Amino acid sequence: VDVYPDAPELDDTLDNDCDVFIDADFFVVGDVRGNELMANPEAVADSVGEWFELANTSDREVNLIGWTLSDGGLDSLVIDAEAIIEPGGFIVFAANADPSENGGVDVDYPYAYGDFMLSNTGDQIDLSMLDDTLVSFAWTDSTSGASMGFGGYPSDGGGDEDNWCS
Repeated sequence: VDVYPDAPELDDTLDNDCDVFIDADFFVVGDVRGNELMANPEAVADSVGEWFELANTSDREVNLIGWTLSDGGLDSLVIDAEAIIEPGGFIVFAANADPSENGGVDVDYPYAYGDFMLSNTGDQIDLSMLDDTLVSFAWTDSTSGASMGFGGYPSDGGGDEDNWCS
């Protein structure tokens, strides 16, 4: 397998073209989706114990290293370590990786709260690669201390705000 700058990208879980993204040419909108989130953690031990879960709906492993998380506003975070989602699996991102403080959630990818903060009253999360937004989901309100699960998966991979429930 040839791995060098400008090499053709292959569907092989390697970064063949050395652009930081693994199998970048083979992902489409809907391969990864927002699945669950805790935007308002006021009822748990840590007021910044917010978290969200992304699910892999494809039949291939997804490594999110190099992808960018943003909230549609001021916050933006580049995923700088391997963040692998197995086919049919999920990954949890959180501002606090301590389950005794964040409501009992096991975290796969911790990040600094100051780098990425979710609004309790409504926000959105976008996941982008090479300037293409492949995942985007939003909510308009959240219940204190309750996670919200997404109750529907539109074919376009987006998220109708009305399908979130505590």
